[in-house]
Amino acid sequence: MPPALPETTDAAPDQPRLPHLSVTQCVHYTLTCDPDVALLGLSTPSEQDAAFAAALAFTTPLDAAQMAAIRQEAMAAVAAKGPCWWNPTHC
Repeated sequence: MPPALPETTDAAPDQPRLPHLSVTQCVHYTLTCDPDVALLGLSTPSEQDAAFAAALAFTTPLDAAQMAAIRQEAMAAVAAKGPCWWNPTHC
């Protein structure tokens, strides 16, 4: 049996209870990496609104500490969830 997933105890009823990254964190992290292309989940109008708002709010690349903090949160978000199919050598 896989280990239990850690829950966020202070989550509001309409918010995710498991560790997760915000759309803004993901978009700002990606834009700081200065990609030529970024693939985003834009399946619904609300996903589009969130991603476009995050992109418009991006004015300055994140610093090294902010990037490291997001990487730590990402590791917590994927912990105990099985193999990372998108990046198997780094998870």
